[in-house]
Amino acid sequence: MTTYNEVIEGALKRLAVVQTGQTPSGEEYLDGIRSLNRMVNGWRLKGIYLPFSTVADADGGNTATFDDEELDAIEANLALRLSGDYGKQPTPVLARDAAEGWSALYAKYGQSIAQTVDRALLPSYRPGIFRRITD
Repeated sequence: MTTYNEVIEGALKRLAVVQTGQTPSGEEYLDGIRSLNRMVNGWRLKGIYLPFSTVADADGGNTATFDDEELDAIEANLALRLSGDYGKQPTPVLARDAAEGWSALYAKYGQSIAQTVDRALLPSYRPGIFRRITD
């Protein structure tokens, strides 16, 4: 099982903020936890309802709720999100992995957002419109 800190460490390694064999600083873990929370909770606005509860700053060592096959997608998207904070230019491979990961997560968890239309805009509610359209 993977911890939230391991997800953050993986994202920071993809950005070359942390080198192999090194561990992030406490501040880097906090940045990562906060960005991870904002990212995954923000995805709900875009229709992805990943099973996730906001992680407290001190809970980074807890087991992550993500499935193993989702980890690469989440790490890549987190790395992309953190790239600006650390002044790093994302590589084309990272950008591709993040985009493909986003698509895979959307395919698995995406839900269409309910939309409503003002009934007055529908042809059957505007007198004479239907007749003009079909004539």
